[in-house]
This record gives sequence, structure tokens and C-alpha cells, in this order.
Amino acid sequence: MRLSTAHRGLRFDQAIHRVLLDRGQRPSVREIRQALRAGRIRVDGCRVAPGALCAGDERIDLGAFTARGEAVLVGETDARVEVLHEDDNLLVLSKPAGMPTGPLVPGESGTLLGVAVGLAPEIATAGPPLEGGLVHRLDRDTTGVVVFAKTLAQRELLREAFRRHDIEKRYLAIVQGGLSGPVVVVGAISTAEDRRRVRVRLGHGLPARTEFAVRSAWSDRWSLLEAVTCTGRRHQVRAHLACLGRPIVGDVAYGGLATPSMPRVALHASRVTLPSGASFAAEMAADMRDFLLALGPVVDQPRGCC
Repeated sequence: MRLSTAHRGLRFDQAIHRVLLDRGQRPSVREIRQALRAGRIRVDGCRVAPGALCAGDERIDLGAFTARGEAVLVGETDARVEVLHEDDNLLVLSKPAGMPTGPLVPGESGTLLGVAVGLAPEIATAGPPLEGGLVHRLDRDTTGVVVFAKTLAQRELLREAFRRHDIEKRYLAIVQGGLSGPVVVVGAISTAEDRRRVRVRLGHGLPARTEFAVRSAWSDRWSLLEAVTCTGRRHQVRAHLACLGRPIVGDVAYGGLATPSMPRVALHASRVTLPSGASFAAEMAADMRDFLLALGPVVDQPRGCC
């Protein structure tokens, strides 16, 4: 990480303390002072006295420094995870089904974030202890594109872009029933009483908009839909499709049909497009492709209601 002119004239222990607090970490000044003296935290590659004053543009190397009691993200490997893109600022992965995006408690393993840290260790220090460079999540069952930031600055840029709804996300969903054509759902999202689901309520909750279009249809029984959204609320696509009466196959929580050939929610995050125009795509998961192939020939003109 790098200090800014806002830190000019501060002691190094105080400046680093402020930066780490802004990142969601909770170290004490004493811990930072000890790490500086021991050389575990370095400034422009050198050991410095905790009381030395900042010029305001120094590069801080935290090494393996972690405040006492804070979780440590440990790198993992998983052959199921595909690397879609990597550069100095970003790592983009394709998440398999059944894998959590990030840990919910310290020490949790088997997450996509753990794999990201294994591939690019700097992601672990690009944000708060349990998040690192993670800026958005997919449900455990959902497959597809997840973007990670490698630096704190890049993470803040992405988080601000998400807040402004400047990042477009596209999904593919296999649903029960059909649509007669493109549909736009604008319905606020609020948490249901059991907190395992959300509900769509006009005028109540967080604003959410999803555009749906038919990609393929098999009579009036099954359809492959594309969903486009820039709001990204929890369970947004799932809840909006349930509101249309077209629940996702396997999405039992929202009225979807449980079937042995698709034991998970048949939802895939197919593409993420950033404000810069950079776009990252992941091929549909094999289990969804196999399910569609088993349905037989596609109907050219989808029929249905809505």
C-alpha cells in the first residue's frame, strides 16, 4: 500500500494505523510500533523508526503483519477453479457450484477467496481481514464470474462502481415456463422473516431492476433466460424470476422444481463488464449444459405468458 499527502507530517506508526483502520482492520498503535521496530513492516523497503515523520508518498510493505485476534486469509488450491483474467490490479475467476465465495467465520476453508489468495497473495491484504480484495459474491450454488481486486485502491474503485450501479452483470438461468418476449422487472428487494430468502415489494426495500430475455425455449415447459442487472441485490435474479412465476430450476427456496438431473439452483453468472469497458465471461457450467441437452430440440419461437 502507499501513503498519501493526507499522511504528511504524521509519525509512521500513526499513519499506518489510520490506513489499516480505513481498511477495516483493528490493530493497535503498539502492535504497529513493534512491527516497525522488528522490520516486519517496512517503508520503501527499509526499516524505519516508528516516530519518524512521513513525507506522504511512501510505499508500505506490511509483509505478513496481522493484528492480534484478526483472521488470516490462507491461500488454497482447487483444480475446479478457472482463471479467466489476471493483471496487476485484478484477478477474475470462474466459481464452481457448491463453493462459497468467501468465508463467513475466521478459519473457514474451501472458499473461492482462499483460492484467489493462493493465486495472488496480495489479495489477502487488499481489504478487511475476512474479505481481502473480494468486492462481490455469488451464492454457493451459483457458478460463474467473480472479480477480485489486488490492491486497496482497486478494491475501493470497484466498490464505488458497484455502489453507483456502473458494473453490468449478466446471468443465464434455466426456468420453469416461458416468456413471450423481453421483460423488465423493477421491484424493491427486502429480507424475508426467515432471512434465508428475500421478497420483492414495491416501494419497500432496496431498489432493484432486472432485464430478462429468452435465449432458448423448449415448448412452454422450460426456458433458458438471460438476466441483465446493474443493481446486484442479494438473490435479486432469483426473487425477480419467482415474482414472474418463472422460478429457477432447482431453486426450492423460491418455488423451483427439485430434480435429480439439476440438484442445485440452475443459475450462472456469465459475464461482468466494468466501467472501463473491460468484460469477463465464463462458459456455462457443464451440469447446466447437460440438463439443456437432455431436453431435446429447441423451439424457435418461444411461447408463454408474461
